Amino acid sequence: MNTEGWRASILVIGYLLSGGSLPAQQPTISPSSLFQPAVAGISATDFCYGGSCNFGMPPLRFNLDRVQTLQVDALGNIYQMFRQQILDNTCLPWTLNETFLFRVSASATAEAIGVFRDRCEGGVAQTVFLSAFGVDLVNGLLYSKVFVGECGPGVCYENDAVVRISGLPTLFDTLLTYQPPSTLSFNVPVRPEGLTGADSFSLYAGDARAASDLSQAFALQCRVPADRPPVPGEVLTVPDTLPDPPPGNARYYVAAVNYEGQRRAGRQNLNGTLQGRNAAALPGCQ
Repeated sequence: MNTEGWRASILVIGYLLSGGSLPAQQPTISPSSLFQPAVAGISATDFCYGGSCNFGMPPLRFNLDRVQTLQVDALGNIYQMFRQQILDNTCLPWTLNETFLFRVSASATAEAIGVFRDRCEGGVAQTVFLSAFGVDLVNGLLYSKVFVGECGPGVCYENDAVVRISGLPTLFDTLLTYQPPSTLSFNVPVRPEGLTGADSFSLYAGDARAASDLSQAFALQCRVPADRPPVPGEVLTVPDTLPDPPPGNARYYVAAVNYEGQRRAGRQNLNGTLQGRNAAALPGCQ
C-alpha cells in the first residue's frame, strides 16, 4: 500500500481547506478595531478577550438565537442594534456584515451612535457578532459580549470577547452639583432629579446636623431663574448672603427642582436604599 501517496493527499487537502492564509490559532484581532463611532464622544475599547472573559467562571457562551438588545441609560434613552449584510464579494464564501448601535430618545427619535463593520484583509474575513449587552448607568458605559472570527477559504477561527463603549450619559447628567462659597452655582442637568424638565429651582439652606429633616430648612431664593425656565447645560448662580457658620458648625444647601406642580429635592439613603427626599417637608416658597 502506498502510504506516502495518502500522506501527500492529506497534506494537500488540509492546505486547500485552510487556504494557506490563516494561522493555526485563535483569532487575535481587536473587536473594538471594527467599531466606527457615528456621533461625537463615543468610543470603544476591548474589555477582555478569550479566556480572560471567563473571570474564573465557566467559559462564556453566547446564545445567538436569543440576543438581548434592549437597554436603558441614565437619561432614559433605549439602546438597540440592527445587523445587515454588506454588499462586498471580496471574501466569498464568507459574507460581511455591519451591526449598528441605535439610541432611541424618550421622544422616540432614533440615531445611530456607532457601527461594528466586518472587513476583508488579504482574503480573510474579520467579523464580529454582538450578543447581549448591558449599560453602566453611573459611568455611562455600554458592555457588549461579542463573537469574533477570522475566516478564510474553508476554515474559521473563533473567540469570545467583551467590548466596552464609552460616551453614554452618566448618572451625574441627572444630578445637581454645587460650587461654594460667596456665590452658589449649580449646573442645570437635562433631566433634573429625573424629571423631564424644570420650570424653576428653589434654593434652601439649613444646619448640617438636621440635614435629614427638610422641614428645618429655610429659603434663600424661591425662584431661580426669576423670570424664565432654566436651560439644560447652563450654570445658575445665586448670591450667598449668609455669614459663615460658627466654628464647629456646618451648613448645607439644597436646590429643589419645580416642574408642573412637582417638587423634588435630592436623594437620601434609608436602611441601605437610595430614595427621593420628602420635598413636601420644605417650608413654603412663593
